[in-house]
Amino acid sequence: LCFGVELESNYPVELLKDFEIFHIPEVPYVVFNCPPYAKENHGSVIHSIWEAQKAYQPEKHQLEWNYGEAPIIESDNNELGYTMWFPAKKIAPPIS
Repeated sequence: LCFGVELESNYPVELLKDFEIFHIPEVPYVVFNCPPYAKENHGSVIHSIWEAQKAYQPEKHQLEWNYGEAPIIESDNNELGYTMWFPAKKIAPPIS
């Protein structure tokens, strides 16, 4: 089980001595969300988000996936549903 919280870069880290700290660079994310669902559908919800991400064409929005710089983030929340954030980076628009 893993929890995380975003902190200001000047937060006093000595208060977090028992925690593992990750510095994640600021990058754009492409977000996929499934609204709240019945828990017995958990596996199919995750599968549907991965399928949607696979079909998405980031280059149509001058983006490309950026897995080397930032992590994929997941959240499963009773009120918001299941959400995945995929890191991206901006690319130059195609020359026509």
